[in-house]
Amino acid sequence: MIENPDRVERIIPENPKQHQAYLYEIHIVDTGKSYIGYRSQPYDGTYIHSSKCPIFARDLGKAKKIIYKILQYGSAIDMATQERKMLKEVNAKNNPKYYNKSNGGGKFVIDPFEKSIEFFHKIKNGELNEYIQNIPITELLNYGKIQVRVADDSIHEKNIKDRINDNMGSQNYIDENYLCHGFEDYEGKGNHSLINGNHTREGVSKSVVGKTAHVPVMIIPKSIWSNYTEFELMSVGNLLNGRPDSFYKPTDDLDLVKDLLNMKHIFPNIQIDAAVVKEYLRNEYHLTSSQVTGLIKKTKKELHKNTNSLMGKNWIQWSSPSRKDQLQAKLDEHRDKNTFTMVMSSGKFDWNKIIACVKANNGKKKNFILYIHHPLPNGNSDYETTWTQEKYPIHCPEFVMIFNALNMNFKVECLPTLESDGSNKE
Repeated sequence: MIENPDRVERIIPENPKQHQAYLYEIHIVDTGKSYIGYRSQPYDGTYIHSSKCPIFARDLGKAKKIIYKILQYGSAIDMATQERKMLKEVNAKNNPKYYNKSNGGGKFVIDPFEKSIEFFHKIKNGELNEYIQNIPITELLNYGKIQVRVADDSIHEKNIKDRINDNMGSQNYIDENYLCHGFEDYEGKGNHSLINGNHTREGVSKSVVGKTAHVPVMIIPKSIWSNYTEFELMSVGNLLNGRPDSFYKPTDDLDLVKDLLNMKHIFPNIQIDAAVVKEYLRNEYHLTSSQVTGLIKKTKKELHKNTNSLMGKNWIQWSSPSRKDQLQAKLDEHRDKNTFTMVMSSGKFDWNKIIACVKANNGKKKNFILYIHHPLPNGNSDYETTWTQEKYPIHCPEFVMIFNALNMNFKVECLPTLESDGSNKE
């Protein structure tokens, strides 16, 4: 018979049948201290703990209230790794609130990114700032290149160049915004290499101070970086260009074009290329002078169109899940015993899919309607204009030839691209 069964409160979540291991916490309420561990076998209620701490054993024996809780089930590797993460996070071995004598470990601990993250945090927390030097751009161009990214980005290089030019080549601007990171002697004695900043040095070198500028570079000693594997160093390179912790979709060019069109509607006397407009784009959206010029050209082009003005309207993205029912209703609208329909993006026109649809009809219906929808314009890609002026004039004779040979009628109809945004500026 168990003495004082209420002394131990057990919190045991329902366990998956195939679990290999589990992570647990023993909390002694009397002392406010805890022990965290994992067991590399399925939970059966018989195992208690593996701690060798005599203080923990003493407090456990004297405690009036104990809470035993299983935190997680999973593989031995995951549970051991999770135990280590939790213990390291609170530095349990040196934390008076824990009985653990170490921060975890053992043969099952596998965290491929642990050392990379550790190295990255040393860099970001300023622990290695003593190794930052101002390197002449002419010298920096001779550094080796550790290629972390899949491909270089010429647009990114141009943006760096344009921003430096917009700031009249200010050395202070470069110092404050473009810190590079390199490894000392990576390709041999005196031959340093950049792990982060390859786009920066190209952009600086093409700017108005491309021969005189200095660039801040953290040249990390070999005695530090050589403690990491190549995989870990490459991961650090990616982490140095990590993503923001709060995701949002930045306002794109088309959104800004619409913004300027609405501005022109409300303030007709202000020119699209007025200084106040350029300043707004530069200061509030951080566009370079080159980007401002390109955006103003796009806006003027849209302003002079007789149809399809974005003012007061939104682009209909027919491929989005929210349009599924509406698109299906459109396809069903003209389907009958004599007519079959299909839909296709003008950006991904594919004769093979059309032929497959016609074959699936088995000659039962003699009328075919193809609905075309246009993707949102992207950069210099205006899919609607390209379809109307270039693609369809080429494909139309092909439609005539193919469907005449099949003794069938066809119709190609473009779905609407714009709808009201709910404002009154239509």
